[in-house]
Amino acid sequence: MHKASVQHLYANRDSVGGLRMTYEPPTLRFFTARFEPLSRS
Repeated sequence: MHKASVQHLYANRDSVGGLRMTYEPPTLRFFTARFEPLSRS
């Protein structure tokens, strides 16, 4: 299943967007941070 998931993601890589961190707490950054989608131009 993992291999198929990676292949699917790679095949659709142009449609996958990113995220921008809008809030970064002093501790536990990756667990409690807030994000917003990057704009796609």
